[in-house]
Amino acid sequence: MLTPNKEALTLWVEALESGKYRQTRGRYATPKGKRLCALGVRNHVYLMRRTNLDPSLPQLPATFSPHDALGWVGPEADLWYGVPAFMSFIEAGAAFPATVPEANDYLKMSFAEIAQHIRKKYL
Repeated sequence: MLTPNKEALTLWVEALESGKYRQTRGRYATPKGKRLCALGVRNHVYLMRRTNLDPSLPQLPATFSPHDALGWVGPEADLWYGVPAFMSFIEAGAAFPATVPEANDYLKMSFAEIAQHIRKKYL
């Protein structure tokens, strides 16, 4: 069983609230990585910290963009966050809890709203 990593989750929440990332819906990222979904931001934050966690991992290419994050993230990100990517249930005010991708794509929550729900549930 995973234990939520509050430090890692705080970094994700802060990234969602930062205004640095532009949001997209219905996909992980736009082709040039100009916009990401909330899960894309999660993975980008992980990858930016990844070599600090384990220097033996391959370095990210100098031309790395957020869109590239999809191919670089595996289950190790879930272990770092302590919350599986597609099981990150948040209370979204609906009759049922929603995953972060559902909140982003179907409930059309903003990054700030998603961050607020993650903060409430895990931090």
